[in-house]
Amino acid sequence: MRLCYGILFACLAAVLALAPLPAGAHERDFYANLTRAQAVPPTGDNTPKGYVVLAFPDGADSIPYYVSYAGLTSDRMSVEIHSGAPGTNGPLLYVLAGPGGTTDDFSGKLYWPAASRPANAIDEFHTYAIVTTASCPNGEIRGHFIEEGKLPAQATTWGRLRRLYGP
Repeated sequence: MRLCYGILFACLAAVLALAPLPAGAHERDFYANLTRAQAVPPTGDNTPKGYVVLAFPDGADSIPYYVSYAGLTSDRMSVEIHSGAPGTNGPLLYVLAGPGGTTDDFSGKLYWPAASRPANAIDEFHTYAIVTTASCPNGEIRGHFIEEGKLPAQATTWGRLRRLYGP
């Protein structure tokens, strides 16, 4: 009898493991905290702040996003997604929004076929979000996307390693 229950449990576990996720389930979520310190070149104090969230659902041809920011020095020209390493400017990938105010919250969807969608490109290519304004056309606030549940990597030095592990 135990053998029958064991086989039944193993079959049930296999079916559940292979079952598709419910509609709207997320494969990966990415967050970008937007600050002036991350803009290239940095644009001053850190008064304006914001964030962008990208959700990569399984098998869908659209990527839901949410954007929120406040305290810009002038009206928004655009909210964009670029690829580029920290400290460098990179090519434009997507425009999320055009002109707007100094404070805003909005959401939408990027239409990008699942077969060609680069969910892993955010990790591989150091993708970032940027808000451009009339006073800072190269970007007033910016933030690199980090996958939910992962800590950002920080460059280290020999001195930091010695303090961490040394005598």
